[in-house]
Amino acid sequence: MIESYSFGSIVVDGRKFISDLIIYPDGRIEASWWRKSLKNYFSKKVFS
Repeated sequence: MIESYSFGSIVVDGRKFISDLIIYPDGRIEASWWRKSLKNYFSKKVFS
């Protein structure tokens, strides 16, 4: 359960996170994932 949040941080089930995370409907938390950068996506499309 999300307990609190503010700019740059979120507390879920007593654990504080300062990076992006995914919270699944079943309660699982995935904190170590990388958001794909649109900058890299477009530079590869344009220069390929």
